[in-house]
Amino acid sequence: MKVRKTILYTGAALWLIAFIQLLSTGFTTQSDEEAIVTAFADNDFFDTVSTIRAVGTYGSQYIPESEREKILLDIAHSLDISTSLVYDSETKDGITTSSLARTGDNAQTVLKLITVETAVSADEISLKNTVSAVMEFDQSLESAFFYKDKLKNAFENAGINPDISIHLKGDIAGSLSMSQKNMIADKIIESSGGKIVTESRSNQLFTVYAYTDKIDDYVLRGSMKTNLNVAISYNEQKNVTEVYMATPFLNQDY
Repeated sequence: MKVRKTILYTGAALWLIAFIQLLSTGFTTQSDEEAIVTAFADNDFFDTVSTIRAVGTYGSQYIPESEREKILLDIAHSLDISTSLVYDSETKDGITTSSLARTGDNAQTVLKLITVETAVSADEISLKNTVSAVMEFDQSLESAFFYKDKLKNAFENAGINPDISIHLKGDIAGSLSMSQKNMIADKIIESSGGKIVTESRSNQLFTVYAYTDKIDDYVLRGSMKTNLNVAISYNEQKNVTEVYMATPFLNQDY
């Protein structure tokens, strides 16, 4: 009986220790996306910007002006954006661009519905509608990832299958040496659990493509999966080194 009680007490003690460890660590475990943000933020940036972009095709039907604003408003409301919205629409050279914008102190959102008219024949015109969204946040690297699912759901509710990309940008004072650039890029990729797929490391073009299973989406470069892109460039006018991290890849000039 004493042996049995000893086993029971020992088991209870071990369970209690495991439960305490769960309380102390289980609820503070970083998500994969938080880990990626942390990996990027662990640098001496004096200024940061995070940007999320979404774009998708919205059919080829004619959309009257009375409905164009409503389409964009529905997406904005799905993002919990309902105030200080400014709508504008113009047609030039067969392209109609309707935009809905909101600018705050540290964030701005621009939604667009673009319709391109192409003459097929003298009496026939083809239409292509595209919806895009750009959300930009100053000094808040985590915000772009926070809105990722919201933006995806907002587009899907409108019947749009979006391509979504996230860009993080941080500025470091002065010009960095090649060894410093290598250290930053390698640390970001390693901390993100990434494996390098292809790279170019020179003063003219410093960009590294990697793949990590912490991010669901990916693109193919040849037969290889990539979903993490780190790029570094020097801005001579500002005397600032600009560090970029994007998923699945950087699709802007730098």
